[in-house]
Amino acid sequence: TVAGTVERQGDQWNGTVKVDAPQDSTAKLTGSYHTNGTANFAYDAVMTRIERFLPDFSGSLTSTGHANRTEAGLWHIDGDANGPAGIKAGISGTLDEKTGLADLTAKGQLQLGIVNRLILPTSVNGVASFDLTLKGKPELAALSGAIKTSGVTVAVPQIANAITNLGGSVTLADNRAHLSLTGGVRTGGSFSVNGPVALEAPFSGNLTVKLMQIILTDNISYESSADGQLVYSGPLAGNGNLSGQIEFGKTEINIAAAGGAANAAAIPDMVHIGESAAVRRTRANAGLIKAESSGSDGPVIALNISLNANNRIFVRGRGLQAELGGNIHIRGTTANVEPSGQIELVRGNLDIFGRRLNLTKGLVTLQGQLEPYIEFAATTTTSDGSASIEISGPLTSPEIDVTSDPDRPPEEAMAMLIFGNEFSQLSPLKVAQLAASLAQLRGGGGSGKIRKGLGVDTVDLTQDEDGNAQVGAGAYVSDNVYTDISVNTKGETELNINLDVSDNLTIKGTVDSTGSSALGLFFERDY
Repeated sequence: TVAGTVERQGDQWNGTVKVDAPQDSTAKLTGSYHTNGTANFAYDAVMTRIERFLPDFSGSLTSTGHANRTEAGLWHIDGDANGPAGIKAGISGTLDEKTGLADLTAKGQLQLGIVNRLILPTSVNGVASFDLTLKGKPELAALSGAIKTSGVTVAVPQIANAITNLGGSVTLADNRAHLSLTGGVRTGGSFSVNGPVALEAPFSGNLTVKLMQIILTDNISYESSADGQLVYSGPLAGNGNLSGQIEFGKTEINIAAAGGAANAAAIPDMVHIGESAAVRRTRANAGLIKAESSGSDGPVIALNISLNANNRIFVRGRGLQAELGGNIHIRGTTANVEPSGQIELVRGNLDIFGRRLNLTKGLVTLQGQLEPYIEFAATTTTSDGSASIEISGPLTSPEIDVTSDPDRPPEEAMAMLIFGNEFSQLSPLKVAQLAASLAQLRGGGGSGKIRKGLGVDTVDLTQDEDGNAQVGAGAYVSDNVYTDISVNTKGETELNINLDVSDNLTIKGTVDSTGSSALGLFFERDY
């Protein structure tokens, strides 16, 4: 509600206006205006519970100030504001109505977290102090001073990392901002950013970023360190250039952790049917809704970056141990990345079923939007020919191929690769051990498909507390009939047949080497 009075006393008008808002927030303006042109105004305002608008801050924001006008049209301004968590600001100076020139200073400090709702899911925590002067016409070219920060933290969930202890200054002068910032990352290492940026579109800049022992990791499948320098020149709004060179230190890549089982795959995007407005709003707040493209994916930046790692790139997992080194050059643009070069094998071997095979091939290249692609191969030669095993594909989902020369069924090629004899001569124990080797290559136990595998759809390996192993292999006889056989290290076997009568009804039959049999009818329903 707004209420007030205005009255005239001789050559002067006097007035008072008061605003009452929800949650006991108030504002009061008093003032007077003389017919000779002089004026005097004062205000006093309180906004309670600002956490309604800034959830990270609880408390009230208060502001007081006054403005006086001389007969010549010169305004003298003085005001300040104070809030929770050390928020404060003050402004003072003059503004000339006739010339439009200002001479104002602003000092104080702000909590950077006030922008968190605008940058979700990224968040920032820390304080920025400012000391600015506006001298001349009210435009960016007349603004000078500095903004300083220290101990600022920026959490970036998209890369599972955070910038820590960010500090430095942004100096404003001559319509430009000069950045001089340093900081670290949560995983280790530090960086610096220096250079000027124009304050008007297209915001042309020349920024130098130095990396000092930055630790790069996803905390699961890889870890490396990076030193180097990148230079961005051109408009920040797009059509700029990013160039430089990065040297990588010791790098550890665990392909077992990266790929998981061979049947592991990314969960496809879900389609929400009949989604309510409240549910959609919740997903939007969580950053789970991708914005529709408007025909442009943002600024396009030209790339010219060298990635160097002459050695000490270690790839391990699934029986693989290899050291690689090399160089990759990234050209093109952020819209069309063009990587060239590769990381090549220095030395390595593949351990499979207690046998160590020397690697004959090892490559890591970058494809498309910088997706790592690996190729590793090992070959053994016997009196019956040669057999090779290859692990290749994207780093997140590599596949396994087993081939031979002359061409043999995959199971015989695997037997020759490991045992040097025919698959048909292997005992049940050897079969279980062979499955164990396959499971190791796939990244552990469980079940999943192996490309060009043993002529079956799934291979399962289990082991009890006493170390007794059991291997199972299954395949679809027809679209609705699935059969599997299992054998353990004691020589016991079991045969199962599943007949899918419908999507919900299945008949299952079992018979084992002891003569026991069973028949079951199963009704299943997915919710």
